[in-house]
Amino acid sequence: KLLLRDEMRELLPRLQALDTDNFMQEREGLKQIKSKLKTEIMESAKDLLARIAETGLTVDDFGYKMAGAYGSLVKWSNGNFEVGVRIQSAIDNGEWYSKSLPAARKALIDQNHDWLTAAAADLLAKIEKNHPTIQLLDAILAKQFAMASLALLQQEYEAWMAENLSAPLNSLYFRIADLLEDTGTPFIYERLGNRYRHFLIDEFQDTSILQ
Repeated sequence: KLLLRDEMRELLPRLQALDTDNFMQEREGLKQIKSKLKTEIMESAKDLLARIAETGLTVDDFGYKMAGAYGSLVKWSNGNFEVGVRIQSAIDNGEWYSKSLPAARKALIDQNHDWLTAAAADLLAKIEKNHPTIQLLDAILAKQFAMASLALLQQEYEAWMAENLSAPLNSLYFRIADLLEDTGTPFIYERLGNRYRHFLIDEFQDTSILQ
């Protein structure tokens, strides 16, 4: 079905221009870009967790523990870039600990509040900038083998059509469009007017931009 869709007409020749080596080179290139973006975020998160540990703070000092802001930092360090409401609240409102935390531990977090919030905000900004690109690369990589297969199928399909002197109906529209594209309207009217006096147009397909 994909081979016969109007919007594939421009894409298929570009796909066919890529051989197997080209596809694999493209794939490796995309994987390297994705890895670089992920590693940058993960390393920043690991550095932040290490700095937190150096202050003497532990997961038990943070609100909701692993289910809260600290847990989000751990997830980010492992490549899960989901942004939870609790890490967002900690950055926006300074809500790093629960009310029940002992006063001495609260004081320790308060002493480190400014740099901790700034570092977490910088890390969040990096995620918001790079994560959409990572998701896009994931989507492309997931479909890349299908696109390569589509190009091979098109080659086989064209060989079959040539052997059987056949063509799909939608390709006729493109052939007509190609013939008319560089031809002036008066010339078209003159040529067709010599043969036909009336035209009956049954319908246009509203799903076809070409028609």
